[in-house]
Amino acid sequence: LPLKFMYFIPLIMFMSMMNWLSVTPYIFSPSFQSMLIFSIAFPLWLATEINRSMNNFSLRISNMLPPFTPMYLIPLMIPVEIVSLIIRPFTLTLRLTINVTASSLMTTLIT
Repeated sequence: LPLKFMYFIPLIMFMSMMNWLSVTPYIFSPSFQSMLIFSIAFPLWLATEINRSMNNFSLRISNMLPPFTPMYLIPLMIPVEIVSLIIRPFTLTLRLTINVTASSLMTTLIT
C-alpha cells in the first residue's frame, strides 16, 4: 500500500467499530453523534474537492453545467450546482445519522 493510503486504515477501523457498536442492542453508538460523523467526513470531502479542483479545474467547472442546458438557464445552473456541492456533506451527515438512529430504534423495539 502506498504511504498516502496508510492514513485511511485507522479511520476505516474506527468507522467499522462504530458500525459494529450500532448493531449491538442497548449500546450507545458513537455514530449517533452527528458532529463526530461530520468532523470525520468534512475534512475528507474538502480534501477530495480541493484535489479534484487543482488537478482539473476547467473540467470541474464544465461538469457543473449539465449537457444540453438551455441558454437562459445557464446563469442559474452554476450557482445551484455550487450550492448543492457545498451542502452535500451536511445532507449526507444528516442522512447517516437518521439511518443509524432508525436502525437502533428498530433493534431496540424488536428485542
